[in-house]
Amino acid sequence: MNRLVTLLLWFIHAVFVSAENRGTSLPFPFVTLPPFAPSYDSVKNLECKNHALTYLKELHELKLWAVQMYDASGKIASGVMAGNVNWLGNDRQCLGVTSRPEAAKDDPENIRGQYCSFRIFADPRDKDSSSSGDLKEIYDHIHANDMTKNDIDDGIIFFPSVTPLSMGVCVPHSCTLKDVEGALAEWLAPLNSTVKLRLLTTETSCSLGDRDLTRPYGVMLFSLAMTLVGIMGAVYEKRKEKKGEDPKRGGVLVRTFLAFSFRTNMRTLLDTSTPKDELSCLNGLRTILSLILFFLHRGLLILAGSVANRNEVATWMQGPKSMILRSFWIYVDTFVVMSGLLTSYYTVKRLQEGKKLNILKMYIRRYIKMTPLFVMSALTGLSAMQLFPSEGHYSRLLYHYISCCEEAWLNVLTYTNTPRGLQKMCYQLSHQLETDMHMYILSPFIVLLLWKMGKYSILPLSLVIAALSALKVYKLYTLGLATVLYFGISLTKMIASADELYLNFIHRLIPYIFGVSLGYILRVREKNSKLRPGRFFLGGIFAVCGAYYSFLYMSNVSYPGYVFDPMEHALFGVFQPLLWCFSISWFIFTCASGQAEFFDRMLSWKGFIISSRLSFAFYMIQMPIMLINGTLSTDPVYVSIVSLFDLNVFVITTLASIWLTLVYLIPIGNIWNIFAEPKKQPIEDLKKE
Repeated sequence: MNRLVTLLLWFIHAVFVSAENRGTSLPFPFVTLPPFAPSYDSVKNLECKNHALTYLKELHELKLWAVQMYDASGKIASGVMAGNVNWLGNDRQCLGVTSRPEAAKDDPENIRGQYCSFRIFADPRDKDSSSSGDLKEIYDHIHANDMTKNDIDDGIIFFPSVTPLSMGVCVPHSCTLKDVEGALAEWLAPLNSTVKLRLLTTETSCSLGDRDLTRPYGVMLFSLAMTLVGIMGAVYEKRKEKKGEDPKRGGVLVRTFLAFSFRTNMRTLLDTSTPKDELSCLNGLRTILSLILFFLHRGLLILAGSVANRNEVATWMQGPKSMILRSFWIYVDTFVVMSGLLTSYYTVKRLQEGKKLNILKMYIRRYIKMTPLFVMSALTGLSAMQLFPSEGHYSRLLYHYISCCEEAWLNVLTYTNTPRGLQKMCYQLSHQLETDMHMYILSPFIVLLLWKMGKYSILPLSLVIAALSALKVYKLYTLGLATVLYFGISLTKMIASADELYLNFIHRLIPYIFGVSLGYILRVREKNSKLRPGRFFLGGIFAVCGAYYSFLYMSNVSYPGYVFDPMEHALFGVFQPLLWCFSISWFIFTCASGQAEFFDRMLSWKGFIISSRLSFAFYMIQMPIMLINGTLSTDPVYVSIVSLFDLNVFVITTLASIWLTLVYLIPIGNIWNIFAEPKKQPIEDLKKE
């Protein structure tokens, strides 16, 4: 009897499918697909197959739960040639489907929803045949002219690509990923004649919505405890002051407790007084660059999501204006210059005061200052992502983000994360912090060289820069790496280029040496000394030309049809850092010397002091917040330049950065001063850095 029922259900399914496909002549994806159910011959799991056939039968009978399951699956939508190629359905609705709401969860007769997402790599089989008409041009539109592309075998998940199409289906909970994979292949097989269809799934493609939230809750409880400590410290401090007592006159334990006081730390954060020798213009420059990187990351994650108008975005990403985004390494190089500058500026001051450099103590202080905020930003961000139950388009990014950190915490703590590569490293935003730490290890020796040799250090540093440039051009040319994100770049080349040029601190040393040298010059130059008008004018012209070259010289790579030239990229990769570092160093020097008075006054606005203190935490926490925001909807969105300015994301990121700064960054600085430098006031070192 059971066999007879199964055969009857299978017959209904076959009739359903054939009726849907009858008369179809258009290629994929310009077709109406039948309801998907893992009921094909490839499915050996009888429970899964029976549940799938029951679903199709009750869908035909318009049962509520079956219609909900069908409705939760993605459907090919209009606007495919405009780039609307992500048909994800509704994951939350799918996970809420149950055929018997009153039955227990483990009831074998109770069919529950399971959400599965997959990617489709589709290409015309015969691109040059006249019988295929304009199929190649059609797929050029679907793939947004291959603005960025990847292959099914490259294993790259995190970065946006216009090659794959994405789809989500809702299936019975009893089906395994293997069942779904086999059924999907058969489901799309009738459409595989004119278009070659290949499916990509991962271990996390299917989900029942079950998650282990032990660690996220643990991190959240720890964060709550630290927040309560800050509040209690503020209350204790206030009560002591009301009694006319100095709360900081207690013992080490009391002062350590008060290091977390929100009251004191908020005053430190909002204090806009500056020492006489501070380079105030750097506060404004750091704030502007932090915002630029924020919007760049925002754009990156928007493109990694469901975009309904990818072709329009691809058109916008052509021409000189797109170089603002394509040359994003310039902004990071600027941060590297400023990092070297500040390290040198205050280290030379110590030498001028007749103090010796305790290099080991410098290393320990740097590690203790940066690591707690870095680790807690990563833990807080990853835990928050796990608390949001989304299985849509961003789920592959979330799972990738989380899984990379499962096995790399030791690398995070030891700053050996970047050798894992951008695709596998934990918390990708940490690359800048880690490479900066590697370069900081060399900074005392560069500063001592400048201090001991003075102007005679120009020759050895020039030789070092020349050697680094020669090594870089060799690597770029022999490995065929790209120094600009050209139109049509493959994700494989993008990742390989980033791993070698972006994560390898050796290739970031040129901007750092420029910064360290500039810090030394600004510290030892005579007060109020200014350049002669002729030198100032010539230097300004050269700086403008260097900035033009860095941003716009390679604008030819931003158009479709660009053919990669390894020599062109190798030469640009050598000259661009040199010219840009001179340009930004010249700008900072003229601001510090008072010869660019307008820019110096604008960038030295008092409000930038506060935003500059928040910039580290703002940078570290922004990516998880953007990812969480993306999980709130699986619907395709129409993207424009205004989409970058999401007030919700910006405000939440700002509030999170304030919290991280008050709870971790400032208290760690206070504790260091209590134990390592007891004679210093807690605020002094924070202002310096």
